[in-house]
Amino acid sequence: MKKTITGTVLGAIITMGTAQSATVFSADFSGSTATTSGTAITGLTSASNLDAGTSPGSWSGLATSTGGTTSGIDVTSAAATAMSGNWMLIGRSTNDTSHSTTATIDLSSEILLDGATISMDLNIRNSGGENGGLLVTGYTSGGTALFTFTGGNGGSPYGQRELATSSDISGTRDNTHNNLWSENGDGKTINLSLAAAGYTLTGDGGTTNLAGSYFASGDLASIKIEAKGSKALWGIDNISVAGTVVPEPSSTALLGLGGIALILRRRK
Repeated sequence: MKKTITGTVLGAIITMGTAQSATVFSADFSGSTATTSGTAITGLTSASNLDAGTSPGSWSGLATSTGGTTSGIDVTSAAATAMSGNWMLIGRSTNDTSHSTTATIDLSSEILLDGATISMDLNIRNSGGENGGLLVTGYTSGGTALFTFTGGNGGSPYGQRELATSSDISGTRDNTHNNLWSENGDGKTINLSLAAAGYTLTGDGGTTNLAGSYFASGDLASIKIEAKGSKALWGIDNISVAGTVVPEPSSTALLGLGGIALILRRRK
């Protein structure tokens, strides 16, 4: 007599493999310890301090190219437009040397690009007539760049046009970004909405500031934030990343597969 694969086993496999939507990163820095009382950089805080104000998800790759006490990453509660409570200060607060400061957002789970959303509050701290920009780039777990958006006050690098000639993200170009910030000290909430074929970025008031296409295919695993320039200083707060979690094999599903193997073996 022929054996059949039962609906129970198949049902278990299908159920355990179903993708689910979830928040995979959230940071408001409320649990982090303030490392400066003002809006000037004093050094490079630790990833664990940022993690204390982050759940789910974590931070890594905190680094600055120039060192010292005027470039790096701090946590502050100083008053600033669009910032509330504790917030992250990243970049360089003096304008004498070009620099790069980075921090990487590690999502708690990889998510599909289609339907994913990223939001954060940003405040531009540049002053003294110097230009400095911000580059936010999404990556796969293998380090392939998927998308990027820029911030800046019209200057180089990473202003509204200069990314077209940047080689920092290999093979990617995007010069369609309109300025989000009209002056130093300005701040607002930005929202990045990802779809199957591309993505859009909107600022306060619902204005579309960017419509882009992906550089490569893949699932989103991390987001790198880079402040770069002779004076690029930014405030960041209330970061949220959500999307459809990439299904992973579970122990229950593996047991189901084992059951199928046993049934097929008995049929021989």
